[in-house]
Amino acid sequence: MPIPPRPAVPRAAPARTPGAVTGYTVILATEPAAAREFFTELKQIVRDSAGGVLISMSRPVAWHGGPILGVHPRRENDPPQLLGPGIWLGPLRAPADRAALCAWLRAGPAASPPPERLRRHRLTPRRAPTMARHTTN
Repeated sequence: MPIPPRPAVPRAAPARTPGAVTGYTVILATEPAAAREFFTELKQIVRDSAGGVLISMSRPVAWHGGPILGVHPRRENDPPQLLGPGIWLGPLRAPADRAALCAWLRAGPAASPPPERLRRHRLTPRRAPTMARHTTN
């Protein structure tokens, strides 16, 4: 007589809070050659995070100084939904500023505001100019 197969034991999913903060998006704008080691470190931090995303772009306009970053916490199961306005920081010229940013990202940016050292680098983005709409009669 053949032995009947064992029933599959369902695995319990880990308990999660709906809408919980699970990661962040970091946008890095810099000259690639100017911050190669910093970019490598950011890649590793984001890779080790839960749900982190790193977007890298060349600087869109000429500016003097170091990297400029945008940091935006994200919610679980809602990738397009970002929590509030992003935080823009820069330029981060000093190695100590970059180290403070990395420590803050490792701790989770949704858990606390940026450290005091980074607050002086906070940028306020300007709205893009709107184009006048023309209609024909």
